[in-house]
Amino acid sequence: MTTVGLVVVAAGSGDRFGGPKQFAVLGGKPLLRWCLEAFETYDFAKRVVVLRADLIHSAEWKTIATELSGAIDVVPGGETRAASVRSGVERLRGVCDLAAVHDGARPFPPLDTMIRCIDMLEADPDLAGATVASPVTDSLFRIEPASGEIREAVERAGIRRAETPQVSRCDALLAALSGDAAGEATDDMQALLSAGHKTAVATHTGANIKVTHPADLRIAESILRKGAGPS
Repeated sequence: MTTVGLVVVAAGSGDRFGGPKQFAVLGGKPLLRWCLEAFETYDFAKRVVVLRADLIHSAEWKTIATELSGAIDVVPGGETRAASVRSGVERLRGVCDLAAVHDGARPFPPLDTMIRCIDMLEADPDLAGATVASPVTDSLFRIEPASGEIREAVERAGIRRAETPQVSRCDALLAALSGDAAGEATDDMQALLSAGHKTAVATHTGANIKVTHPADLRIAESILRKGAGPS
């Protein structure tokens, strides 16, 4: 039976938000708590949270940890996202076959779509990773960066917006995140692709907002009020 571990990456500096957004209050609860609670209905073999080193012993994290059910390992993050993910997935080595990696700034993860990613990996042994993704609905242009001149229109039918959770085979992901191009990878699928692995997407159309700026928190609050939050 395939075993799945969860890694929630919340080790960012929060510069664009103006502080540690992990603990920003959304609907009366910290953002990170919303994220972790959303996954509690799935029986993960192990759960890991990657935090900034200076936040691991903070009162904010200790409060969140005591309010959640089950054990959670906490590890310090690295200087890049790839380093932080690697730190978390290392805790799953030898324990889990698959790692579901999620951004701690996404409070409403689409659990059903994550399970579809897991099913895809179980069905195809050649698949190294699968990510939650959403359709692109805007027009897309490739431009000249210096002048802003439009060079071509990009067909959006085959384009997806990569999100998280991203589910990968632990050994393949750890190897990919240790490669020469790992530091430039913005997500796990990019790292796997750079290492020559086969990856795929599971498309969803629900709310999976990532809180980056203060205005995003207000959007997340609006989603909650409309009852379109955790799935």
